[in-house]
Amino acid sequence: MCHSLSNAQYHKPLRFNMHKTNYTTHLSANNAQFLIPQDAPKPPCSLEMKDGPGRALHPRWYFNTSTAECHPFFYGGMLGNANNFESLKECQGNCSGTYTATLVKFVSCF
Repeated sequence: MCHSLSNAQYHKPLRFNMHKTNYTTHLSANNAQFLIPQDAPKPPCSLEMKDGPGRALHPRWYFNTSTAECHPFFYGGMLGNANNFESLKECQGNCSGTYTATLVKFVSCF
């Protein structure tokens, strides 16, 4: 079995920057398996809606990956996540488009 270290990049739409992360590629004669680190950041728009345990009722918007649309919710004011936008326009501006993973470098052992 061979091991190689490759780079992957993904693009966060609009105001977000290009990020790079490393992952290990395990190759054998029959298959290839790509392991992405547990701590790799997830794009904000791919996160579940999290209203938080607070008692506040802040009107916010989140991106629903199942419908590919922004939906309203009430944010409790604490312990939310990055999929939390103050307006529909902000949600649509940050979450429109498709996330892609691109293989930057691939080293074959065969």
